[in-house]
Amino acid sequence: MLEAATSARYKTSVAELEWASAQCNGDRSGKRRHPINCISWNQAAAYCQWAGGRLPTEVEWEWAARGGEQERTYAWGEQEPGPRLVNACGEECARARLQPELKHGLKDMPPATWLKLHNKSDGVVGTARVGSFAGGRGRGQVADLAGNVWEWTASAEISYQTGEEQHIGWGGPDTGRRATRGGGFLSTDDADVRTTARRLRDLKDRRPDLGFRCAYDP
Repeated sequence: MLEAATSARYKTSVAELEWASAQCNGDRSGKRRHPINCISWNQAAAYCQWAGGRLPTEVEWEWAARGGEQERTYAWGEQEPGPRLVNACGEECARARLQPELKHGLKDMPPATWLKLHNKSDGVVGTARVGSFAGGRGRGQVADLAGNVWEWTASAEISYQTGEEQHIGWGGPDTGRRATRGGGFLSTDDADVRTTARRLRDLKDRRPDLGFRCAYDP
């Protein structure tokens, strides 16, 4: 049902897009236990429908990540993120991100250019096998609610005006973007792997650090 995701597509440099496409899991036999990535919103939504489910809303996704009434800061609790808790951008990622620029001739780039979430290595440059970071599981042992790949939700970016302030939420025209949650293996900021983290992406974006999970109604 879901076509192999073999290339990335989003607004970025040629060097970055080449590197990103090499991280897509669709045609790599060694990545069959990894999350699907490089998938557009429409592809993700269509697959969930085919499988008898749907994409979760932002509210549903965050409720699960927070552990419901536990209101966790991170899916695993309150401990600061580290290499045993989440697949995000550590030392291994920062080194790998330099390679596209070096390949394309930007050899004067200082070695400290790429930011890191922490100064240690989590052992993987791209995605990790689903459930690899057992210490970072959420309530009910739900895996990878932080890191590995951002996840598409069903919730649209909708702008609406109240007085002099503009808000993002529900109640206005669809802007063509969807909310993603959870952070990914390229995340360099603590805020990206918190349960409240959100990024808005174009419906057609196919990124190596963006995938999905399906929700099923009882």
